[in-house]
Amino acid sequence: MKIYDEERFLEDVSALLIAGLPAKIIEINDDKDDGIVLENIPADRFIENLDDSILNFEKFVFQGISGISAIGMRGATALDVELFFDIIFVDDQGANSKTVRKKIQRYTRAMREIINKDFRKLECVSDLTVGSMSPTNLSNPEGNVFYKVAGIQVKGTIG
Repeated sequence: MKIYDEERFLEDVSALLIAGLPAKIIEINDDKDDGIVLENIPADRFIENLDDSILNFEKFVFQGISGISAIGMRGATALDVELFFDIIFVDDQGANSKTVRKKIQRYTRAMREIINKDFRKLECVSDLTVGSMSPTNLSNPEGNVFYKVAGIQVKGTIG
């Protein structure tokens, strides 16, 4: 019997996002219909290691495990696991751009709605909590490309 651990939890939530993102992005683009267009993030752009090669991407999702806590439950131990999914994309509009702000909100909304709709497909003991993370900025080492970072945190109990 396979143990449902934090690694599988991350893989399963990532798979939900990868599978659901194309349709959800189309849905949000159609809903807003204001010329601000989200683009899909392909499966090979969901990464767990940040290195210089990712600087060639215009948009990607940096994902991983940000916290694990053990919980004793009558002879068994469950784990509270917190995952993060950061959407990182090139900011070619400038720091105060309404377009960039709206893209951040829409990508975050897309991921949140996918998890809220499909979380029952996961082997979690508990319901999931999905929260947004504060947007931030990054730049490449040369300082000539700027990125916006925003995303979600997913918390659940497994065990």
